[in-house]
Amino acid sequence: MGGRSKARLAVAGTLTLAGLAALPVGGAGAATCTSAKNVELINDDSGSMAFTDPNKNRLEATKLLLSKAANRGGTTYGAVEFAQEAAPIFAPTRVTGQNLTSLSNALTARTQDDGSGAPLAEDPSSKDTGGGTDYNAAFTVANQSNGGADARVFLTDGGHNEGTYNDVHKNPVKKTYVVGFGGVTGGSPDAQRLQTIANDTGGQYFPLTDSSQLTGVVNAIDDKLSCAAATKGFFDSFSRKGQTKLHSLKTSKSTRSLEFTILWQGALNAFDISSLTVQKGKQVVAIGSRKRRKRSHLKLTRKRGSTFLTVRVRGKGLRRGHRVRFRLKAKALAAPTFVGTSVAQSTRR
Repeated sequence: MGGRSKARLAVAGTLTLAGLAALPVGGAGAATCTSAKNVELINDDSGSMAFTDPNKNRLEATKLLLSKAANRGGTTYGAVEFAQEAAPIFAPTRVTGQNLTSLSNALTARTQDDGSGAPLAEDPSSKDTGGGTDYNAAFTVANQSNGGADARVFLTDGGHNEGTYNDVHKNPVKKTYVVGFGGVTGGSPDAQRLQTIANDTGGQYFPLTDSSQLTGVVNAIDDKLSCAAATKGFFDSFSRKGQTKLHSLKTSKSTRSLEFTILWQGALNAFDISSLTVQKGKQVVAIGSRKRRKRSHLKLTRKRGSTFLTVRVRGKGLRRGHRVRFRLKAKALAAPTFVGTSVAQSTRR
């Protein structure tokens, strides 16, 4: 929603432990689930986002989606921004390690809480600077830019306020995961509209009371987009550089890969998986490292953001339904903080 008619609600700009603990965990996992191969990001860039998302958590969230796609070998993503009008950020592109940086930079450049910059329909001599919010424009341009999308991720902090909303999300119907934060929670008409968009398309609505939850919610959305199953979460506090935390989980017999998503506070902090092994009882049957070893090798592929790390683990050693043990390490720590780690199991290599 635009600055002239939205509640200017300032919210915390860092990930909170309470927020992480409340996040949904677990992917679709059902036998009928079909992975989305083409996803459209629809990003609210109206003026009030400067108040409801001052630290641009939505930007880190969309970068997280792209990083996870690149880790899996590439899923197509397109992106549009909208306020009173809408405009493409980038055309549908298969995300790879080679183009991840350029796509992330495009999102950064176009997430400035200043509108889409598109000419106004009522006055083409003027451009959209973020003074209103038009869902009709958002979904229309998304369809024009990426008509082949299997799913959408719709991020907004308020309701449509430019004339009558014409249910454009139903023409055509594409599964839509709606993230509404700031002032669009509870039973308000704006919240009901967002819930309806999710219901009508077979997606899900994630109402947020705090924008710091956004990256974690998008992590849950990605589980659904990729049909991840048996997702498990871990929460740790760190007080010094070099400190480690050891965790374990059991893989299913059908697991072919693992995807770790590690979220933390503060861009000056950095965390990594320092060791990973697969064990049968006390016997190590596979090990993850940057170098091949005599034991069965597990390949770890990393993609980093300023407040997140994704690690994809592949290898034959995962297929036996054994126990995975991993150690999380604080590589850099500016101040004591906590870290949320989710591990999704997939049947995809």
